[in-house]
Amino acid sequence: DYLEKTYRAACSHENYNILALSAFELGWFYAEEDIFEQSNYYGQEALRIAQKFKLDYITSRSLTLLGLNYSAQGKVEEAESMLYKCYKMTYQSTSDYQKIRASNNLGRFYYYNGKYKLALQYINKALELASKTKDRTRVRLAFFNLYQTYKELGQANKALLYHEKFIALRDSLSGDKVMREIESLRAQYETAENERKIAQL
Repeated sequence: DYLEKTYRAACSHENYNILALSAFELGWFYAEEDIFEQSNYYGQEALRIAQKFKLDYITSRSLTLLGLNYSAQGKVEEAESMLYKCYKMTYQSTSDYQKIRASNNLGRFYYYNGKYKLALQYINKALELASKTKDRTRVRLAFFNLYQTYKELGQANKALLYHEKFIALRDSLSGDKVMREIESLRAQYETAENERKIAQL
């Protein structure tokens, strides 16, 4: 209801940035509820506005939304078209995060459609960029995707290699999270102790 109100308010004030963003958010909301007709409507509306006013970030996100929707609906050609347009567009931008996301989405799309060699091409691109930018979370995701793809190709040695890499990095990231939580608790304890000592002065 809030998203609908925001969208209607943006329509009445002709704020195209907010209008495109709220249309995209409505599209994403309906996609999460598997209401694809509504999701596609708002995704296409967001894409139309974003392209008209050269809002590149919202354009790429809308292409992704529509690609994922069409894929879920079994509309393979439409899905591939949207995801590939997003991929091509992001490689003209400077955002490595968007490039990684677009490469991964296209790789996963090809994986789910049994085109494993194409999947490897785009997943490896995502891995290369994630490694370059030291984005360990997305490196881990690429390892997992490579493991699954090599497993489907029957290349057991490579599948095992990437599964081991995935497990090692997953455990490392989990350990980092635990250490951050311990450091946060220690800092809170030390702050409370200092406040207690000051209060006793």
